[in-house]
Amino acid sequence: MMRCVVVDDEELQVSLCKMLIQEHTNLKLEGTFRSALDALKFIRSNPNIDLIFLDIMLPDITGFELLSLMKDSPQVILMSSAKEYAIEAFDFDHVLDYLLKPLKKSRFLKAVNKAIGKREQQMALASKGQKSFYVQSDKRLIKINPNEIDFVEACGNYVFIHLETEKIFTYCSLKKVSEKLAAQNFVQTHRSYIINIDKIKDIEDNSALIGNKVIPISRRFRKNVLSSIDVL
Repeated sequence: MMRCVVVDDEELQVSLCKMLIQEHTNLKLEGTFRSALDALKFIRSNPNIDLIFLDIMLPDITGFELLSLMKDSPQVILMSSAKEYAIEAFDFDHVLDYLLKPLKKSRFLKAVNKAIGKREQQMALASKGQKSFYVQSDKRLIKINPNEIDFVEACGNYVFIHLETEKIFTYCSLKKVSEKLAAQNFVQTHRSYIINIDKIKDIEDNSALIGNKVIPISRRFRKNVLSSIDVL
């Protein structure tokens, strides 16, 4: 399931786009925005967004300016009634397709299938990323098997990797460790914690239990955590 947002100030086009998204079994609409800056704030606080349907001419800043403000953008499908922006659109790495308004269902589906295909490729690469890696701890290089990780904890300039049988510390950032971990198996719960989804015993209020350790879930990451687990 790809989680998406629509950023467009034309009500008719938003309604049409919402209808097409809701008809698609692999898309889930997380929000619609008339303002690019409001959308930017939402996307930054919801790192689980996979796809943006983005208009170019918006009331506050343009769609191109919005893309320039996002360092790690989700995939983007641009929408416009003007053909002349098409060449500039593909200067941005995350832009997959360019749809002319009014949207046509066949063209919309083609663009979405392209996004789904790219996401599947990314997940396959992430899965390969589950291979072991090494971290430096004191003067040793220690091999880490991601499947053995319970959770990762940031503490100042150090990161503690909590394994099933031991705890290893290394001098690096939480972000650097997260880049070695497959997104479908690990999720960030707090600015200082990343957890192995398979090791969660239960989730209650604003915390997750892994082993006998209670891991905080901040408001910023709660939605992302809940969307990462399979709930009946």
